[in-house]
Amino acid sequence: MNVIGIVQTDLNEFNILFEDHNRRRQDGDGSQGFFGFGEQDDRGGGEEEQQNFQEMTVRIKGVPEGQKATFLQMYQIIQDAREMHDLERNLTIVNNGDEQNQQGHGTRGRQ
Repeated sequence: MNVIGIVQTDLNEFNILFEDHNRRRQDGDGSQGFFGFGEQDDRGGGEEEQQNFQEMTVRIKGVPEGQKATFLQMYQIIQDAREMHDLERNLTIVNNGDEQNQQGHGTRGRQ
């Protein structure tokens, strides 16, 4: 998995957009963790393989109601994650992207 972006949509809610290749790739150094923030995979061979972008909405566990989580906190959790188990320990998954286009848009534009 390769993280494309993280957007903070509420005090303690983040949308994570990632690319899922549906295959296990060995990256040699193994330092990227579960989500890789590495370079994009440019092979120059055209658009033969289909890119599968997925979105996940999460909240950081342990942040009190009404308090703002920081982008740096979310980034560090994702960087440290080695597998889905690590994410589930630190994050509450609100929406894992299976119900596409069904999430509310009421929080969009709120500061």
